[in-house]
Amino acid sequence: MQSTVVHLADRRGIDLTMERVLATAELGPDAVTGLDLRGADFSGTQLMGIDLSGVDLTGANFSRADLTGARFRGSRLRGALLHRSTLEESDLSEADLSGADLSEVRGAWADFSGASLRKVRGLGAQLVSACFESSDLSAADLRGAHLTRAVLFGARLTEADLEGADLRSADFEHCQVDGAS
Repeated sequence: MQSTVVHLADRRGIDLTMERVLATAELGPDAVTGLDLRGADFSGTQLMGIDLSGVDLTGANFSRADLTGARFRGSRLRGALLHRSTLEESDLSEADLSGADLSEVRGAWADFSGASLRKVRGLGAQLVSACFESSDLSAADLRGAHLTRAVLFGARLTEADLEGADLRSADFEHCQVDGAS
């Protein structure tokens, strides 16, 4: 891991190295709550099991990162780049992923329950058995996504583009699908 200062600061405006961010995250959610990691570059990193719940990660770059089992519960990931990352068995419940790029993500068994995924880009995402219960997927672009056995109970899919998506055995009970294609 490089020791350059990442484009981020904590609430007090103290510059943090990547090692410091990761060490702080290992202390648990109370240690990272309130960290401002907007625009941070985590691309290609191995962050399995990291807990970044409640952290502002707006515009952060997690492209090609391994986030297996990571926790982002209630985090802000607006406009984040998660292209080709691994989110298998990760907890993104109640997170705000509006406008995020989830293209070609591997996210089997990921939990997006109650999350905002408005205008998310998820072309070709592998989201088999993922949970989107009560999530907002309005205007999401999920063309060619693999949502086999996904739980979308009570989700909002208004204006979502599901062209070519694999929806076999997905649970769409109580979904809002006005204008979805």
